[in-house]
Amino acid sequence: MSGKHLRGFVCVSFVVLILASAGCRKEKGPESPSPTVFRISVDSLTRGDTTTLFGENFGRARGIVKIGDAPARIISWSDSLIRISVPNVKDGTYPVEIELPTGEVFQRGTIAVRGEMSDGLYDWIPAPIDSIDGSSMEPLVIMFAPVASSFGERFDYNAPIPKNKEELLNELAWACEQGVQMARLFFPAELTSSNDDYADLSMRNIRSIISETVKNCPGMMIDVNDLDLPLSKRLLIRSDPAVSVASPYGYGDFKTTLSSGEVVSGMNNHEALNAALARTEGYYVKPLPVVMTPWQALSLPRLIKSGAALQKPRVFQLYMAYDDRAQDDLKSIELSKTNLAAANPRYFNVVTTKNVARVVGYSVTSGDHIVFGFNYSSFWPGETNSYISNNMYVLEKILEVADRIGRPIATIEQAEKIIGRMKTPSAQTAKISVSPLSGTGRDVLPAGAVKSAARSADGSELWVAAGGVYISQDGGAKFKLVRVPYGVVPNHVASTDNGAIWIGSTSEGLMKTADRGANFNRYTVASGILDGNLIGCLHTSGNAVFACMNSAEAGNIGKGIVYSPDGGNEWYVITENEGLPTNEISAIFAEDNWIFAGIGTYSGDSGVGGLLFSGDAGVTWTRVQGIDSKVTAIHPWHDNTLMVGTRNGLFTVEYGGARAAKAKSFPENARVTSMRMDNRGWLWIGASDGVYITDDKGANFRKIASSDGLPSDVVRSAVLAGSNAVIVATDAGLSKIVVSR
Repeated sequence: MSGKHLRGFVCVSFVVLILASAGCRKEKGPESPSPTVFRISVDSLTRGDTTTLFGENFGRARGIVKIGDAPARIISWSDSLIRISVPNVKDGTYPVEIELPTGEVFQRGTIAVRGEMSDGLYDWIPAPIDSIDGSSMEPLVIMFAPVASSFGERFDYNAPIPKNKEELLNELAWACEQGVQMARLFFPAELTSSNDDYADLSMRNIRSIISETVKNCPGMMIDVNDLDLPLSKRLLIRSDPAVSVASPYGYGDFKTTLSSGEVVSGMNNHEALNAALARTEGYYVKPLPVVMTPWQALSLPRLIKSGAALQKPRVFQLYMAYDDRAQDDLKSIELSKTNLAAANPRYFNVVTTKNVARVVGYSVTSGDHIVFGFNYSSFWPGETNSYISNNMYVLEKILEVADRIGRPIATIEQAEKIIGRMKTPSAQTAKISVSPLSGTGRDVLPAGAVKSAARSADGSELWVAAGGVYISQDGGAKFKLVRVPYGVVPNHVASTDNGAIWIGSTSEGLMKTADRGANFNRYTVASGILDGNLIGCLHTSGNAVFACMNSAEAGNIGKGIVYSPDGGNEWYVITENEGLPTNEISAIFAEDNWIFAGIGTYSGDSGVGGLLFSGDAGVTWTRVQGIDSKVTAIHPWHDNTLMVGTRNGLFTVEYGGARAAKAKSFPENARVTSMRMDNRGWLWIGASDGVYITDDKGANFRKIASSDGLPSDVVRSAVLAGSNAVIVATDAGLSKIVVSR
């Protein structure tokens, strides 16, 4: 059977907005192109409103902008945008005229000036607007969430979908140009590459979106909301050094019914919050608790009971009127502040469906901050059918209120301090301690080699392959032997997001348990997999499972690859008969439609080695040049590259790249056994002579070995153990490596 697209396997990012580029910045000169206006942000507004002219070649020196014959107040002027305030003119439609200091005059577009229309901007402010002095307030931080270009029947408004990467980057560039300091990116899990219009928002492009955003707008902070993504993909995103904040849960973590009969959902108990944080915490991961209703505001003391797990957050998001569950937005805000007054947090009020202008006015004049970028055109004046105008309109209103009260806009550096971005210690200088992890009393691991270790999807269980299968539900304080049928000798253990634990054995093939070992499913030829009974490698991503199979009876020869995109319901095989260049596969990594397969024999070094990749889920294959030894581990790295561990050192290769490059700073002949990236972006590399750590894209490596406390220098695998620890499996037992904060 030939390889197929992995249905249910690809997870795409949500985020989008379309906008014409603000244009290139060019110094005006005698032969400069003529000034051009690409777009007017809001072209139907009232006297005193603000709007922005986007274009190019305006020059650096201020000129004059007229609405009809009346000069407009210029708020800011740059080579690519001019922000103005509409003058006091009669209702009507007027041409926009720009006069440069050189005397050159040109017209582009019109602005419709209408009579006073109350949008409620100042309805909730605590005092008359002209009496409020914002000059001493905390500088305003604006978090921008790009939104979808359109809504189809199958997309609900809770999960807008981007059209493509270019639209997203254009919108983020526009936000940056306006002074926005943080971009919020959403990643819904339900879309797959079968939706052709959105296929380019793959994990590969998600990583490039993050890196290009930071490149185009240096210093802009990235916040990700990735609750719906599989754990493996959340880790890949959060490990990116550019990500400064991550929201590990959303408002839908539980549901309850109020006394009125109204059903609301959200996070209101610290036990559930702790469980969410246990599998997502890391140095920079800053949970931003969500409040949506007055009832949830009253529940906040329960949220902050576990202040240690919350890392004493300084920022709370207040979601107002989200899908009509909050009936009194202002009461929600005020109750939240009252209940959190002792913690002295900052507040990001989220502009959503209802009371948008009121929330903007209240937040800016009260010293709070703003999250915006939601596409609900029916709530906006002006071009109600245009999401671009809506998004521009809300930013214009935010800046208008700030201008009027004299509140400063935060620089990116100020925004970092206000948010409380957590600084990550260097892998080279951080204090590290090593301690054995073998259990106590009768509940211990047997002495000897540990082949593999994995955490369950919810983070509550540690599974270990050590002669038998063992489970710990207390982080390694105690271990219980799991009775596995068939006389299995395990050599691999892994977890999928549906809660199942997968075991690869040396003689009985592949099996899984979904009930902590009470029952096991064994997969055979009858299940649709190959007839090999020795699992040479095992890789999981979300609920997808990949294994390279060998035949123990026939000298451990390779049989090829088997995979299931849906946790074992359907199985597919990729062998030489289906176009795989060789059945001798020693390592696998898969993401979206990409499959990377290492070449090597199970029995050790035999001169067979190399790296293959397929960009179409196994239909066609390409061999990467530059790697000739057995590949033992493959792991995604930043900037769309992969780290490839071999029996002869470490290599890097780009996705789809034709040639790999050797990591020069890594020991030349070190035998790599495994790789794992943590939430901080540190890559932990297991090897035959210890553990190597890098946090600077492989420029430097720090080594931890038996001289530092490891029971053996031979490290087989690593698994995350909370915010600042990793558990490593060695040839002489488990150890826990703790990184001091």
